[in-house]
Amino acid sequence: MAELRTYQSFPTSEAAYELLMLLQEHQIPFETVYERPGFNAILGNSHNSSWLNVRLHPTDFARVRTLEEAASQPEVSGLAPDCYLLHFTDNELFDVLTKADEWSSYDVTLARQLLRDRGHDVSAGVMERLRRQRLHTLARPGKSQTSWIVAGYLMALLGGLLAIFIGWHLYSHQKLLPDGTQRLAFIASDRQHGRNILVLGCLSAVVWLGLGLYVGY
Repeated sequence: MAELRTYQSFPTSEAAYELLMLLQEHQIPFETVYERPGFNAILGNSHNSSWLNVRLHPTDFARVRTLEEAASQPEVSGLAPDCYLLHFTDNELFDVLTKADEWSSYDVTLARQLLRDRGHDVSAGVMERLRRQRLHTLARPGKSQTSWIVAGYLMALLGGLLAIFIGWHLYSHQKLLPDGTQRLAFIASDRQHGRNILVLGCLSAVVWLGLGLYVGY
């Protein structure tokens, strides 16, 4: 059985309530884990708050997303006039559909209904094409991490243990896609630099440790 992976993260258990009830209703295996963001060698710690991660089997991602959309059918006629999506342009609404992983299921469903009311084709085929387009975009490695590569080499030569973490991160870090699959986060050349930094960092740490012990004696 494939390992559980994070499907969605919530700032509180109350915010996750509807999703958890949906999973229980349809008897979909899941687990919840409170997690404090760990140290990221590239970005550092962005904040100290903990999040509730809802984890599913990757094969259930698509099914749960469909169930969420079906459970959150909004009534356009009953929306408040100040509902922000009502003021979105067609292109902005299509952007919501394309980047569905960044929006709630309610927002995605409402955007689809608004576009349908405006005469646009938002059939299942169109949604699938947008989903594949999004996955293709997200699967691309990020831009070159030049500044961190330079910093990694400098820290490796100075014996900094941080170089080991930077090298490992550049070489092995993977990002989780909305469909539950994982892809390497950085381009091949950056990964090669990461491997070099990792090896140099380890060698440098051993050398500096040896010098420290020698001087100590």
